[in-house]
Amino acid sequence: MSTPAGLSVVELSQAAALLAKRLEIQPDQAHKLIELARLVPLQRGDTLFHQGDASHQFYLILQGQLRGQRMRPDGQMDLTLAFFPGEMIGELGFFDHSPRTLSISAKRDSVLLAIDHDALARFGEHGHAVYQHLIRVLVSRFKRELGYASPLAQHQMIALGSLVRPDGLAEQAELALCAAFAHHAELRRWSDWRSVSFTPPTTNHGCVADVLRVDVTGALDERLMDDLDSMLIMLCASTLADSGICNALLARIRQAENQLPVWLVLVHEAAWVEANVAARVRSLFGDSFRLLHVRSGHRHDFERVVRHVLGRTLGLVLGGGGARGFAHAGFFRALEEAGLVIDHVGGTSMGALVGALIASGRSASQVNDVLAQSF
Repeated sequence: MSTPAGLSVVELSQAAALLAKRLEIQPDQAHKLIELARLVPLQRGDTLFHQGDASHQFYLILQGQLRGQRMRPDGQMDLTLAFFPGEMIGELGFFDHSPRTLSISAKRDSVLLAIDHDALARFGEHGHAVYQHLIRVLVSRFKRELGYASPLAQHQMIALGSLVRPDGLAEQAELALCAAFAHHAELRRWSDWRSVSFTPPTTNHGCVADVLRVDVTGALDERLMDDLDSMLIMLCASTLADSGICNALLARIRQAENQLPVWLVLVHEAAWVEANVAARVRSLFGDSFRLLHVRSGHRHDFERVVRHVLGRTLGLVLGGGGARGFAHAGFFRALEEAGLVIDHVGGTSMGALVGALIASGRSASQVNDVLAQSF
């Protein structure tokens, strides 16, 4: 068994846990398969294989992120895909030995497990179970492409910068944000971006998140910028009075604006949003970011921020018609009872009135009471 530089014994054990989960085999069997297979380390920018190469093995991604690109015969880029830890690539070619349909390279430093027919043959009776599992994976993939199944879990790498004062409020805000990420995603890392962490998935959130805490008052490493999917910066009203911090933050926003989405989250000590603060923020930092608000002690505000960052928000659009307004209220109650939280509301006529009640933060029963009293 080859051991790539930087992959510790602990990480090998965690890799076995991920392999066991992904191929639906026992942990001791996963350790055996790792011994029979081959660990492949890739540095950022390395190519795993090219479009048109022969297919003799499939790969399980243990760490990092890969980029898949497909070229048309005229030399133009036709497709770009991203692959994350826990995903497998090359299964179809593994069965029919067809040429690779994509060129695969490492977007981040990565470690893969390469499994060929010889490894599965030496795996004995357990190899047949792996073959059957791969067939199920391929069927599921075709069903997703045909629109018959939900997509795989997404993976996001997010930089977090906190400029909240005082320390007590800052700690409270960061803890609330961490809890919100853990609630809506599989939070695999909450640390400085240079630290190494590798934890196999344990639950099915539909999304995996690495939150990397960085100092946004200083220049950010270009390598880090290439790896990130978005940047989230928390600040409060007192931060806006510090011209030095504001100038540094403006530089970071400009550094990121052409590369990735930036979220500015205003943390309010009060239970309301300060009047005109949004206009003040825009005058200082421009418009190349998305602005959100959270109130201290309001857990749901932080969860809404996380849903926005992860792209998991839910919108509700309500139509017009007086009598339909009461149906809107009943439908909103059904959503509430199902545990679904609305992040965007739109509506027309009576639907706009009910939507305004929902957007004001009222519960389903409160919306129904207002409608009953008014009409």
